[in-house]
Amino acid sequence: MQTVAHEGLHERREEDRHRRDKLLRVFRPIVDIRARIYDLAHEAQTQDVMSYVDPRTGRRNAGSIAQTAAPRDDWRAKRLAVDTVLDDVKGDRYPRGR
Repeated sequence: MQTVAHEGLHERREEDRHRRDKLLRVFRPIVDIRARIYDLAHEAQTQDVMSYVDPRTGRRNAGSIAQTAAPRDDWRAKRLAVDTVLDDVKGDRYPRGR
């Protein structure tokens, strides 16, 4: 009886491991892109586009994409950051409206 229960438990663990590995493979591309966004915010060539300086603290913060955009210039900065990421990961850019 114990052997049968042990085998069943082993089979369920293998199924869970397989399911988890499959799920991780599905999310791997977006995790890699998120890591690349972080890198772009810290590289000298792209940090001005991918990060901003907080006017209150004077500290540079990663996340032009995540920054709340109110004025039109903020939206332009956000669009430039998104385009920078898509260019870097070879994604298709949305057509620019006029």
